[in-house]
Amino acid sequence: MMYQLLWTILLLLTGKRRFQIRPHKIRKDSWGDGSFDTSRTHGSHQGIDIETSPGQTLYAPYNMYVERQNWPYKGDWYFTGMDVVPKGSGLGTKARYFYVAPFEEVLGTHVTMGSPIGIAQDISQKYSNEMIPHVHVEHWKDGEAIDPTNIYI
Repeated sequence: MMYQLLWTILLLLTGKRRFQIRPHKIRKDSWGDGSFDTSRTHGSHQGIDIETSPGQTLYAPYNMYVERQNWPYKGDWYFTGMDVVPKGSGLGTKARYFYVAPFEEVLGTHVTMGSPIGIAQDISQKYSNEMIPHVHVEHWKDGEAIDPTNIYI
């Protein structure tokens, strides 16, 4: 709730949309529901899918340390993401972003809230144009997935 209030203030002060192009919207399309813990063929959804526009600059929603770049699909080097350590209470001990091309200069650095971190990729290119482009976000605490919805929505 506090982060949503901070985002609203940031939007009002800067006049810019931060992180989501369609503010605060979880993906729901013919491919499924991007909410936390929804059913998947491989188990349950361990994060949330936040709608974005391909090519959109994404900004840090909180202070973080960007550990490294990741690749969500084995053998597919096009789609990327990043592993981060969130700084703040209630955020967990680790977060993962998928379908984000991170800016090289943020890798291995501390990033402050509101700083640009990468570019949204078009995941619909991998599946179909019926899938709404989105960033997949996971938050973890002590090895367990936690619901990040209240952090972003």
